[in-house]
Amino acid sequence: NTLDGTNIGDKFCILKGNDHTVVGPTCEGKTCYTGATADACSTLDGTNIGDRFCILEGRHTVVGPTCAKNTCYTGATADACNTLDGTNIGDKFCILEGRHTVVGPTCHGGTCYTGATASACSKLGGTSFGDIFCVLEKGGYSALGPTCHNTKCYTDATSSVCSKLGGTSFGDIYCVVEGDFFMVGPTCNGDTCYTGSTAQACNSLGGNSIGDVFCVLKGSGDSGDRSDDSGDRSDASSSTGIPFLSAVFALMSLLVVSL
Repeated sequence: NTLDGTNIGDKFCILKGNDHTVVGPTCEGKTCYTGATADACSTLDGTNIGDRFCILEGRHTVVGPTCAKNTCYTGATADACNTLDGTNIGDKFCILEGRHTVVGPTCHGGTCYTGATASACSKLGGTSFGDIFCVLEKGGYSALGPTCHNTKCYTDATSSVCSKLGGTSFGDIYCVVEGDFFMVGPTCNGDTCYTGSTAQACNSLGGNSIGDVFCVLKGSGDSGDRSDDSGDRSDASSSTGIPFLSAVFALMSLLVVSL
């Protein structure tokens, strides 16, 4: 009611417009940071929901939880959040004003690519959160990944496509590239991956296949969810003119037809 939204069963709320940011649930494992959430939400003039969610007006970026492999990088999170003049929640979440590109967590299974993340983040002028997240203040980037399914990561294919796009690799499971790109996949159901269909569909859409279970496509050039429009993305639109959702549905339709 406070936000003039539409209530669904007192468990969902639909808000008009796209200028809201939902923070939460601000929990990690069995711990919810209710006090810190309430304080942060009040500081940012947000609408508090059960001290576990906060609805903010305007565009913000939420980083976290900054945990992986049963380790939470609390000290690094506090330092990085302070560096970026963000609002800290329990040293595991950080709320930043404006839209930023967040890469991570750069982990899969039991492996975190901390060294590669630190190096790539430094190269791009970003701020590292425990070397498993990287926050880029400059707009105009797309973070693609992780390019893994089940226990397999398609590192060689990711490295190849990332290089082709002029991007920066994070452990060969993420690629950060300038411009408006998005990734579809994994095109798998359980242990079955539809590699032949994916390769065919991706090629039909002029995309770049990663292991034939992911497809990287150019977006429509709409930078509405970027932190700023200063980057030159004049070539961001696909030569086929296929916008984001149309490309997704086109790819999935081709997969379904071939099954």
